[in-house]
Amino acid sequence: MPETYALYNSNEAALSQWWRTFGDPQLDRLMADAFAGNLTLDIVWARLQQAEAVAAQTAAARYPDLAATGETGYTERRIRTDLSSVRTSGDISGFGLMSRYELDLWGRVRSTAAAAKLAADAAAQDWHAAAMTLAAEIATRWVGIVSARSELE
Repeated sequence: MPETYALYNSNEAALSQWWRTFGDPQLDRLMADAFAGNLTLDIVWARLQQAEAVAAQTAAARYPDLAATGETGYTERRIRTDLSSVRTSGDISGFGLMSRYELDLWGRVRSTAAAAKLAADAAAQDWHAAAMTLAAEIATRWVGIVSARSELE
């Protein structure tokens, strides 16, 4: 069984600009305009970043938590006895350190982190699919327009 079923390398930093093989500056401008102001792609991109953040947060549960607290202040107290009253004051400070770690005996933490990673990968595939669909739609219409112009000539 193959490890993945992807048609392309998901580690690509940017979308392949396959339409540049046509060598038409007008098509390049159309693509640039479509990708620059497309709210749908922005939404899909935001979902991808959200899924990656959730994956990073879930993966962090595999490591120990460490929390430190500190406080400082001033106190003034009055203590009454039968014969007199004593007034005390002074600075107080405190420091605390706490560590927590969940033993992953049944694999819950590991499985949750793996599921979040797969969800982030799926969101990346969604973004690639949306970008490819947009580019293909623009290129298809552009080819139609160029063909119609050629027929008119």
